Amino acid sequence: MDTSIFTNYLKLIFGNKASFRKDQLEAIISTVNNHFTLVVEKTGWGKSLVYFLATKYFRDNGYGPTIIVSPLKSLMRNQIEAASKLNLRAEMISGEFFKRENENKKYEILTSLNNNKIDILYVTPEQLNKNDLYNLLIANITQELALFVIDEVHCVSEWGHDFRPDFCSLKYFVES
Repeated sequence: MDTSIFTNYLKLIFGNKASFRKDQLEAIISTVNNHFTLVVEKTGWGKSLVYFLATKYFRDNGYGPTIIVSPLKSLMRNQIEAASKLNLRAEMISGEFFKRENENKKYEILTSLNNNKIDILYVTPEQLNKNDLYNLLIANITQELALFVIDEVHCVSEWGHDFRPDFCSLKYFVES
């Protein structure tokens, strides 16, 4: 595999002088080659960059979207903005998704997902475990997922499974 593609993606975001941090490129390559990668690094290391660049690679090569499970809506909003720098379209599904006043946004997201126009879909663990959303996602994802990412999973190990019990049920989505 020609890894220069990832350097080119990096430079799109950060400019021509950008370079990877220690082990970032290796994590991206592992993700692209294996799809099963555990990245444990300190805050600010650039874990998000790993799945952004892997998603960009997969999307450029015909794969479906990436689903990222995150417990933090503010982080999701920041990540959606960051994804746009790579021309990745990212959307978020949180508790507001099923509120009546958001019907138009819900329809827009599901239609875009069905038409393979969303590159990254952020979702909270609680929402992913709702039968309605689970069934909607299964029905509206028309291509194989590029990646399934569980972000901020250290919250479970630090604060216990009681912090967000729905993290423990993500295996059912993965299994299906």
